[in-house]
This record gives sequence, C-alpha cells and structure tokens, in this order.
Amino acid sequence: MASGDDGEELAAAHQRLRRATLAAVFLLVGLQAGWLLVISQSATREVNDLDTAFHSSHYFEVPDITATGKPMPVSFTCSNVIGQNNSSVGIWWVLYDESGLVVADWNGMSGGDCGGFDLSLEPGDYKILTAEDSGADFEQNLHLKVWKSISFEGHMIGLVVAILLGGDGIWRARKKIKALSEPTAQHKIAQKGVWEQVHSEMEEEDRIQAEVSEISLTGFADQPKDDSQAGKKIPELSEYDQTAEIELAEEQMGELDELAKGTMAGLRGPLERDERIKRVGDIYDLMDD
Repeated sequence: MASGDDGEELAAAHQRLRRATLAAVFLLVGLQAGWLLVISQSATREVNDLDTAFHSSHYFEVPDITATGKPMPVSFTCSNVIGQNNSSVGIWWVLYDESGLVVADWNGMSGGDCGGFDLSLEPGDYKILTAEDSGADFEQNLHLKVWKSISFEGHMIGLVVAILLGGDGIWRARKKIKALSEPTAQHKIAQKGVWEQVHSEMEEEDRIQAEVSEISLTGFADQPKDDSQAGKKIPELSEYDQTAEIELAEEQMGELDELAKGTMAGLRGPLERDERIKRVGDIYDLMDD
C-alpha cells in the first residue's frame, strides 16, 4: 500500500498528466488552425488595373515549391468598363502554357464581367493575352495559392510537431504514475535498508571522530580573546586527562569493526563493508555512479 507521501505524489502526477494532455491538444489544434489560415492566403499578381497603362500580354510563373511537380491552385478574375465616348465591343483573353497550348479563354462584349478561371496549373511559365484597342479599361488579377499545393504535408508536419512537443510531457507523467502505482520490488527495499544502515554507521563514525578532535583541541579553547587577558598562561594539552574519552571512542570504534560482516533480512548472501566508503559523502558519490 502506498504511503501518504506516495499518495500525494501520485495525485500530483495525475494532475500533471491532465495538464500535459490539455496542452498537447491545444498545441495540435493551434498548429492545424494556423496552417489552415496560411494555405487560405494567396499571392496576388496584377495583370491590368484601371488606373495604370494597359498591357495586352502578361507573363507569370507557377513555381514548383516542393520540387515534386505538384500543381498549384491559381485563379484569375477579370472585369472591365467601357471607356468614355466608346461603345460596347467584342473583347477576349486567352491563357497559354509554355508549350503554346490554350489552357483557358473567354470572349464576349465589353462592359462588366469578363470571365475568369480557377484551375490547378502545373509548374511552369504561362502567358495571358488580352484584346487590344477595344476602348475598354480592364482590371485583371491572378491569385496564386502558393501553400495550397502542400496542404497535406503541412498538416502532417504540424501533427508531428505537436506529438514531439506535447507528447513528451504526457510520456513523463504516465511514466511517473506507473512508477508510483507499481509495488516496490523486494530487492530495492532491501537495498534501501542497506544504504540506510551504512549511512547511519558512517554518521556515527563521523560524530565520534568529531568528538575526539574536539577533545584534542580543548586545551586551546581558553586562549586570550582580548588585551585584558594578555599575558595569561595558555593551558597545555598535558594538563587535561583525556583517558576516559579516548577509551570510550576506541570502544565505540571496536563495536563498528564488529559490523564488518553479517546478514540482513531481505538480502541474500553475506553483507560486507565497502572499503570505498570512508565518509558519508562517499555514499552519495557511489549512488551518482
């Protein structure tokens, strides 16, 4: 059964899992929505405008962004107005590819809408020819949806990014929950007990050594601290009887030596003193290794 601390850690791990899952969902939705916004945009190229000089021919290129030859969605809009003192006449426009083949065309009377197209064009060079000397003023624009041709690839990249960034937090939280939910293995429990005993023994040994050192330096504790005590005799170490303290320390050290070998519940085989451990800090160094 998990202890109170383990229960709190488990609850915290579940909370982290919920937060990580929510963050991953928001990240995925945000990336996909952002990509939809990107591919909906188009690059507009002006062919003719009412306020600029008329061009009967216009050349443009459909780029091959992914170098895979995928077609790109391209739309063309056209409108015109009859010039002052002019009457309605027949007008037309034609779209040619780089081999000279007609891809799209329109003809009709001037004044108002003059057609258009919405096609997926193969990468390459194209030309639009518009009727001259019609007395009409044209407004014609091309709209290239540059990123639409790689719409699927963009969605897949967004999905992978969301998994990499958002999935890491989910994986760590689930791993923590699994570790806290499973019972601790017996050998780990025994190992923990050994480390705790060794740690306790080393602390006791350090304490004894510190006491011995303190006893040895007692003779220097009463040195003059100001000018009023100048000239007073500093006690010699020989004036203090340290026999009892030394015998006690040696007796305690002897008791520690008796713990060199033995057995403990939960362990298999004899328990031996690790000669690499000389002080408490050595335990943590070995644990880091």
